[in-house]
Amino acid sequence: TVDVVIESAYWNPASIRRTSKHLGIVTDASQRFERGADPESIPYALDRSTQLIMELAGGTLLKGMIDVYPKKIREQLVPLRPTRVNVVLGTSLAEKEMVGCLKRLEIKPVAKAGAAIKVRVPSFRVDLKREIDLIEEIARVHGYDRITDKTTSTVDFSRPFQDGSRRDMIRDILIGLGFHEGMSNSMQDSRRVELSGVHAVRIMNPLGAETAFMRTSLVPGLLDSAARNQSFGITDVRLFEVGHVFFAGTVEQKTFVSGIVEEERVGILMMGLTTPRHWSVPGRQMDVFDLKGEIEALVARCALDKCRFISYSTTDTLADNQIRVEINDTYAGYFGRVKKEVREMFGLHHEAYVAELDLLSLDSGGQKKYEPLPRFPRVRRDVAFIVDSTVTAERIEEVMKETGSALLQLVEVFDVYDGENLPVGKKSLAFSLEIMSREKTLTEAEIETEVKRIVKKVEGAFGASLRSS
Repeated sequence: TVDVVIESAYWNPASIRRTSKHLGIVTDASQRFERGADPESIPYALDRSTQLIMELAGGTLLKGMIDVYPKKIREQLVPLRPTRVNVVLGTSLAEKEMVGCLKRLEIKPVAKAGAAIKVRVPSFRVDLKREIDLIEEIARVHGYDRITDKTTSTVDFSRPFQDGSRRDMIRDILIGLGFHEGMSNSMQDSRRVELSGVHAVRIMNPLGAETAFMRTSLVPGLLDSAARNQSFGITDVRLFEVGHVFFAGTVEQKTFVSGIVEEERVGILMMGLTTPRHWSVPGRQMDVFDLKGEIEALVARCALDKCRFISYSTTDTLADNQIRVEINDTYAGYFGRVKKEVREMFGLHHEAYVAELDLLSLDSGGQKKYEPLPRFPRVRRDVAFIVDSTVTAERIEEVMKETGSALLQLVEVFDVYDGENLPVGKKSLAFSLEIMSREKTLTEAEIETEVKRIVKKVEGAFGASLRSS
C-alpha cells in the first residue's frame, strides 16, 4: 500500500438505527452512532489519525482536506429557570452557583430571557436537550451528597390536576351508569381507521400492517372488545373508553401541530338487553334511545345544561342514522347505530349502538349548585299541535321556552302522530308543559293565561293549529 486516503464521517443516528434494525446487524460502530456523536469532532479525528500514521509509518502528507458538510449542526440553546432548579432538587442554590456548575461542563450562559437563562450546549453533549437534563447535570456537579433530605414534597398535591380530574370524573359517572371501561390499542390497521371518514396518520416504522396507523376513532376498539366478549358468550355489553385520536388537520384548527390533530374523546358502546335476564322482567334489546338517555345523564352529571340532538349526514361510515350532539351550542360528538356491514366486519351478531364525544366539551368549569325543594305544587298541561311535517319538535320547544315566563319549568314532547285523520303533509306533535310558581300556589286563571300565550305564539310562528282531543 502506497497511497492512503483517510475518511472520517458523522452518521445520522435515526438512519443508522433504522438500517441496523432492518438488516439485523448490530456492531460497536452502529451502537455508538445510534446514541449520537459529535459532528464537530470529525476534523480532530482526521488530524489525530494522520499524526499517528506519520509518527509510526512515515510518509508525505498532502495539503488540504475535502469537507462535505451540507447543513451545519448548530449548538442547541436550552432555557433554564433557576427557580425550577431549586423546586426540582429541593435546594436553595443561587443563580451564580448554577452557572458555575454548568461552566465546568463547558455549558455556557448566552443571554437572559425573562426569568430563564439561555445556555449553549456544546456539540459533544448530544444527551442534553431539555431543561430537566441541565438540572440533572447541576445536581451531579453540585454533589448528590450535598442535597439534604426533605420529608415534604416541593410539588403541590393539595389540588387535583385539572386534566386528570376531568377524566376521572367522566370515568366515575359512566361506571356509575353501569358501564365497564375498556382500553384498546391506539394503533390500528387501514380498514379500521378508514371507517371514520377522515385522513389517518401513518406511522413511519410500524411493527406490522395491523398497527400501521394512529387511530382516528375510539369506536373500532370498542367494537373489537364487544366481539371479544361475544366470543366468550357475553352479548349484553356496556363499554366506554377515554383516549386520544389522531388525524391529519389544517392550519385553521387550534390543535394543529405538524399537520396532525390530537383530540381526547370518550367513546361509548351498548349492545344486547337493557336488563339482565330474569323471569320477572321481559327482555328488551337496547335501541338508540337508550344510548341517548345515557348521554343525557352524562351531560347532566357534568353540570351542563343545554344539550341538543340533531340528525345530520356525515362521511363517517361507522354508524347510520347518526345524531349530532351539541352542548352549549357547540359540536360535541355524535351517536347512532352501527351499520350492518361494519357489524359483519367485526363479527357482531346483534345490533350495537355507539357514541363518541369530545372530552373538552364535557368540562363545564363549574360546580353544581343546590336548589331548595319547591314549596308549591307543579301543574301539568298537555297541548297538541297539527303542523307541517317539515317542522321539528325542537323548533317548537325552543319557541315555547322563549315565550313562556318564569312560571314555565319544563317542556317535553311526548307524542308524535302522522297517521289517519290528518291532512296530507301534516303531523301532530304533543307537548307536556309543567308550570309552577316559587312564591305562591297558582290559580286556574294564571295557568290558563300562561298556556294561552304559549299556544298563540306557536300558532303564529309555525302556522300550527291546536288539535282537539
